[in-house]
Amino acid sequence: MKVFRNKRFIFIFKHLTSLCFLLFSISIYAQDSIKTTIDTVAKKKQFLPEGLLILPAVSYSPETEFTIGAAILYNFTLGKDKSIRQSNARLLTIYTSLKQTIIEGRWDLFTKHENYIIRGRTFYHKYPDRNYGLGNNASAFIQAYKNQHPKAKEFNYIDYETKRLHFSFTFMRKLLKNLYGGLDYEFESLYDYRNLNSYMIVHTPELFNNPVIGKRSGLGAIFTYDTRDHTINTYKGYSIELRNRNYTKFLGSDFEFSSLDLDFRMFFTTWKKQVFAFNFRSQNKFAKTVEEIPIRALARMGGADFVKGYFFGTYQDLNLMAFQSEYRIPIVKFPKFPIKGLGAALLFNGGRAFNGFDEFSLKNIRFTLGGGLRILMDAEDRVNIGLDYSFGLHKKSDLNKAQSGFYFTIGETF
Repeated sequence: MKVFRNKRFIFIFKHLTSLCFLLFSISIYAQDSIKTTIDTVAKKKQFLPEGLLILPAVSYSPETEFTIGAAILYNFTLGKDKSIRQSNARLLTIYTSLKQTIIEGRWDLFTKHENYIIRGRTFYHKYPDRNYGLGNNASAFIQAYKNQHPKAKEFNYIDYETKRLHFSFTFMRKLLKNLYGGLDYEFESLYDYRNLNSYMIVHTPELFNNPVIGKRSGLGAIFTYDTRDHTINTYKGYSIELRNRNYTKFLGSDFEFSSLDLDFRMFFTTWKKQVFAFNFRSQNKFAKTVEEIPIRALARMGGADFVKGYFFGTYQDLNLMAFQSEYRIPIVKFPKFPIKGLGAALLFNGGRAFNGFDEFSLKNIRFTLGGGLRILMDAEDRVNIGLDYSFGLHKKSDLNKAQSGFYFTIGETF
C-alpha cells in the first residue's frame, strides 16, 4: 500500500520501534535489581503516594513535530469505600520543537457511594491550528507564501496560531442507580491570532466566514447513564450521555448559540480478556446562521481524542455524526518489571459533517484505519500508554493525498 512507503511514516516507525525496544530493555535490565531489593523496598516507605505515576511524554505528530514533557496521573479513592470507582486527576505539560506550549489538567471525581460525579478540564495552549473551512469535503484551496519564498505552496487549509484558555466543569448528582443529572459549563477564549503565512490567496473564501478569536461561555444540563467498570480503561459496561449548552452574552460570551451532544460508549470482553470498544457521537449546533458560531465551537472531528487519522477540524459544520471503534488485545504480562505488560489495538473510525439534516446521508463517510501499541504501566489501576498510527481513507483530505497521524495517549482514548 502507498501509505506505508511514506517517508514520514518510516521515520516515525523507526523511532517508535527504538523507543519500545529501549523500554523493554530497561525492564529486562531492571529485573535482577528488582529481585534483590524487593524485600528492602517493601519495608521502606514509598517515595510516591500509591496510585501516583509520573511519566515522560515524548511523541511526534505532523502538527507539533517532536514533543517532550511530563505527564502526571493520580488514581485514588475518595473516602474509605473501595467498592466505588476510582477517581483520577491528570496533568500534562509539553513543549514542542516548534516552540509550542501545552499545559493541561483533567479530573474525574466519584464521591461516597458515587452520589456525585465531578468532572473538569482546564488548559493553556499556545499552539498552531488549521482552518479547513466548512463542509465534509475538505475542498478549500489556498495558495500560500511562507518566509518570502518566491513560489506558492498549495493547501486546503489556513495555517494559523492562537493562544487558548479553556475551562469546563460538570457537576452531577445520582438520580437513580447508574443515572446522573446536573449542570455543565464551558468557557474558552482564543486570542493573539497570528497567520503563519507571509501572504496567501484564498480561492474559496465562502468556506471561511466563521470567526476564530473571541470568548464563548455556555451553561446547560447534562444527563448520564453509566455502568462502566472503570473510566480510564474500561473492560465492560456502557454509558450514554446527553448534554446541552446555551452560550449567551449574559454569561460573558461573544457569541450566541446552543449545542446538543449525544455520546454513547459500549465495551465488552470477547476472548482471553480482549476488549471490543465502540463510541458513537452526535454533535448539533443551533444558531441563526452558521457564520455566528466560532470555528472551534462547530461540530468537528479528528485529532487524538476523536477519529484518529484526520487533523482535528478537517470536517466541520453545524452537525456531525461519527463513530470510533477499537479492538484491544493484551499480548504479554511482566508482573515483576516496571513495565507491566504489552498489548495492541486495532482502530476503525468514521464520520460525516453536514449542514442540515436534509443533507445527511451515509454517502461520503470519512473513514480511518489504524493500529497501535499499548504499554501497561500500572496493572491495578489499568494505566496504559498508547502509541497509535492511523490514516484517513479520504484521498483528498490533505488536498491531493490522504492524511495520517501518530498519537501518544495516557489511558485509552475512550
